[in-house]
Amino acid sequence: HGEGNQVQRGQRQGDVDEHTLDVKLIMEYSKSKQLDKVEEMAKAMQRTGAPLPPKAYSLFIKAYASAQDLGRIQGVVRDMQSAGVGLDGGGYKMLLQAFAQQQQYDQMQEVMGEMRRMGHRVDGAVYDTLVRGY
Repeated sequence: HGEGNQVQRGQRQGDVDEHTLDVKLIMEYSKSKQLDKVEEMAKAMQRTGAPLPPKAYSLFIKAYASAQDLGRIQGVVRDMQSAGVGLDGGGYKMLLQAFAQQQQYDQMQEVMGEMRRMGHRVDGAVYDTLVRGY
């Protein structure tokens, strides 16, 4: 089976989202802290040429945040920016929490500014996320 089958499933015509199954696998790998598998999935998804959904980027951030791997988190953010993809609200919260855990206050301010620019509310739930990150 392996990576090749996952990519084939993601490329199947007629799927609602080309990466639906891949995203579900990333969720499971993330839960079990199999970061190497998360990394393999990210590369396999990128090779398909189809744009990655914001949910995939959010899951990458969550997986790397659980391992407190700030370098990989920043790499995901760079990949998103180069692909022109914005995060969803949950992704922003995960990113804020990861930066809070690492005491990266400048990055936290940048993320909150980005949230506002993209039309996301910085509300009580966001502040709760920050508090949990500390």
